[in-house]
Amino acid sequence: MNITINDAKLKFKGDLTKRSRTTAILLHHMAGIGDIHDIHREHLKKGWSGCGYNFFVRLDGSVWLGRGWDAIGAHAGLESGYNGKSIGICFEGNYQTDLTAMPAAQYNAGVELIKMALQMFPSISEIKGHKEVYATACPGQYFPLAKFKAVTASTATKATDESEEEEDMIRYKKLSDIPNDCGFQDVIETLMNAKIINGDGTDKTGNNDVIDLSHDQVRSLVFEYRGGAFDRKLIAEGMTPAVKG
Repeated sequence: MNITINDAKLKFKGDLTKRSRTTAILLHHMAGIGDIHDIHREHLKKGWSGCGYNFFVRLDGSVWLGRGWDAIGAHAGLESGYNGKSIGICFEGNYQTDLTAMPAAQYNAGVELIKMALQMFPSISEIKGHKEVYATACPGQYFPLAKFKAVTASTATKATDESEEEEDMIRYKKLSDIPNDCGFQDVIETLMNAKIINGDGTDKTGNNDVIDLSHDQVRSLVFEYRGGAFDRKLIAEGMTPAVKG
């Protein structure tokens, strides 16, 4: 399952600060029904830069861009120490009192988003609920926290004890060498077809698509692509942008 990250064009106050490290994913519930604009307005009223979450997953399974992959969030409570080292993902709904089961579309989208984060940041060593780092009921007693932890742990393609240095030693000589369980190969093929990186991406046997990229380089390109860094070039080539407006 590949997911599309929708861009609501949120306007933040000032520039967001990038994290220097990413070691955790923190899961939240909205404690209500609404969209990312509702969250953004509420967080602006608190005097924050805007939506404090990095991503928002609606009940229908649509995924929305908040602060994005690498920005410091405002979702964990300052004293927890997790804002500066975690990706905050919020789920629509109140899983403390109103909802006792998560819709399949929302759950599946959450799993895919977390898998994507684990692929991009091998340094992530923990997935937690907000209540595990701060005095709160969030993400609620009925939130499938244990299930999320189990599924993401079992579907991550990299062992947790592999270092980033070991990953960087892995090199891909052609498109077909790149693992595609989280869509990495598809992204690199798109970038090749858009002439952003060498090769035309049409020959998966390796004759015209020699790339010679390290795992770290592939991960960085995927990270930039999914964040919309290449959207202007993709549009100029008549291709679909990564971030839908």
